[in-house]
Amino acid sequence: MIRERCERDGWSAEATQCLIAMKQLEDAAPCAKLLTDEQQAALVRDQEAQLAAPPARAAAPAASGAAAPPGSDPVAPGSAASSPDGSGTPSPK
Repeated sequence: MIRERCERDGWSAEATQCLIAMKQLEDAAPCAKLLTDEQQAALVRDQEAQLAAPPARAAAPAASGAAAPPGSDPVAPGSAASSPDGSGTPSPK
């Protein structure tokens, strides 16, 4: 996000180098003084939007112990768990 704002908003070389040299969050304060009010506002707006967005999560496979989605069968037909004796073979009819 910082790189995008830098490129879009035309940050000065001095501001860019200051932010690249940051080691911790507190190092950003002097860098902010090198940005215009508009550049700072755009960066803050993007940071707030990123923090407000829910994190993207991949669906966990059922084998990992995650609960099956509502309405789905958590036990696959033909699996050992679905047969009466646990062998995976259906019982004779």
